[in-house]
Amino acid sequence: EPATTDLTPEQWFERAIEIEASSPAQAIEAYQRVLERDPMSTEAHVNLGRLYHLAGERGRAEAHYRDAVRLAPADPIPHFNLGVLMEEQGRKDEAVNAYPQALNGEAEFADAHCNLGLLLESMGRRHEAVRHLMSARELYRSG
Repeated sequence: EPATTDLTPEQWFERAIEIEASSPAQAIEAYQRVLERDPMSTEAHVNLGRLYHLAGERGRAEAHYRDAVRLAPADPIPHFNLGVLMEEQGRKDEAVNAYPQALNGEAEFADAHCNLGLLLESMGRRHEAVRHLMSARELYRSG
């Protein structure tokens, strides 16, 4: 076991990915080390947010997703994850704002179309919902 104090952010990131499934708590620590050394690492923010999200620590998850959104506004993943998190908390208006941002960078992001369609339908916005659900169906079919 090499000394871990002198690892680069990239090495900490690799280590975190390797242990995510087996030791989520240690993976969280490793991602925090990445961010101490490289606060601009969007991927570390997204992955750390996801681990907090899975652990039920929604406030911490939201903070990291929002950091990722700020650092990489064109990346669909943090917007999508934020949409899921908002929807879980019943913050529908915020989710409706987050999901379309996931579509701006990547029109092929079928899950965002699907989630947004179902969410809009639950809010009584059927006309908008149908458009997104049909887009999702097309993308799932061609994918």
